This record gives sequence, structure tokens and C-alpha cells, in this order.
Amino acid sequence: MDDLAAIADAVAAGEWLGWPPFWLVRERVREGALVELLPAQRGFLYDAYALWLRTPHVPMRVPLAVEELAQALPAMMV
Repeated sequence: MDDLAAIADAVAAGEWLGWPPFWLVRERVREGALVELLPAQRGFLYDAYALWLRTPHVPMRVPLAVEELAQALPAMMV
């Protein structure tokens, strides 16, 4: 599947094993609906990028949104 939410739903329903991003299933893990199979295994860290076209005029909302994401994402990854 290529839909992260569908993967998380299928895993929570017990239909298969999955490796969804922790930020997506964090609440389900805390509630006990999902369990980590390899808790000793080091987590997979990855980079996140924000891309936009270079144009003479970039709406102010673009860099503001990127800055908000850059500040919010680290807390969501734990």
C-alpha cells in the first residue's frame, strides 16, 4: 500500500505487520492498540525536506509554514 493511514489502519486491525512512521501511530501505541515488535531495534531516522519553486515572488505564507513545520516536526517524531 502507498497510503500511510491505510497501512496504520490495517496494522491496527491485525491484518498484517507494518512499519508506519511513529508520528502516525503514536497514539495507538500509547493506547495499547499497537505494540512494537522490536523495541530494542534503533528507530529509523530520516530527513524531511520542504521544496517550492523559485519564483520572483514567494508568498510569505510559504516560508512561515516551513518554519512552523521545522519547529513542530521534531516533537512529533518522538
